[in-house]
Amino acid sequence: MPLSSGRGLLRQQLALSQHDLAIYLRVSREQLGQVEIGRRGLPPVAAERMARLRQLLAVPHDSVPAEPPLTPAETDPAHTANIEVVDEMRRRLRIVRHEAGNARYELSLLRDQAPALRRRVAVLRALQATLPAVPPAGQDDPDGLDRLWYEHHIDVAEHKLTKCGRLPQSLLENRIRALDLEIATLESLLPPAPAE
Repeated sequence: MPLSSGRGLLRQQLALSQHDLAIYLRVSREQLGQVEIGRRGLPPVAAERMARLRQLLAVPHDSVPAEPPLTPAETDPAHTANIEVVDEMRRRLRIVRHEAGNARYELSLLRDQAPALRRRVAVLRALQATLPAVPPAGQDDPDGLDRLWYEHHIDVAEHKLTKCGRLPQSLLENRIRALDLEIATLESLLPPAPAE
């Protein structure tokens, strides 16, 4: 009888390699491979051990297996199996907190820069509007230097606003919200830090 079903190989249901299941059944990996494709049957001792596995799975042939309960390694962050994962989470938490702090600092700089640049644009546009019309071609423009100065400084301010204005600030605000959410999630998953 092959060791497969509509849900795939029995060993796949248990996340076992062919080698690992063969060791449990006390047969060779090659012999188990032949059993899985239906070319031969299991020896009686191996069949008995397999029957115990099937019984513990207790899944009728064509039904969907129920989700097994979570293990202590999954539910208890202090479980010894999680030491590496917890260390990695703590490392990630430090990194994310640092990134959030940097993003907040950068946002404060942008918020400080933008209003002065907006004021510059507003004031220079108002001054630019008070200039007389540009004289016809060939005539001297007594206000030409002012026109060029206003245009240059308006252009510079508008370019800087593309780096520190509303859109860059919104992107940083969203990044900070995402980092804060990751921080809260990591903090909720981590066990209390060990006392030093």
